[in-house]
Amino acid sequence: MSVVNSLTFDEVCNRSCIRDADVLKLRQAYYADGQILEEEAKSLFEINDACGIQETTWAPFFVGAITDFIINDAEPQDYITKTNADWLIDCISHDGVVDT
Repeated sequence: MSVVNSLTFDEVCNRSCIRDADVLKLRQAYYADGQILEEEAKSLFEINDACGIQETTWAPFFVGAITDFIINDAEPQDYITKTNADWLIDCISHDGVVDT
């Protein structure tokens, strides 16, 4: 089952709150196959944007997972291309302003 289509993902987005227990489930699901795919990385941004209430474990997981995707899983591995950098900039900014 795709992590993006999992009950946890939908439940978290619908309730607009990410709890420590959700982070644990998402961590297990996202890292189950040893890598994070682009679709999964995009879904993390969806969760981040949808959840105004975020418990303390969310930020380290979110930043770590996106870093793992950009550095370790996106091609070429261990190198950030302009395309990957542009993808990340697009994900973290809206209207030319970087989100917090």
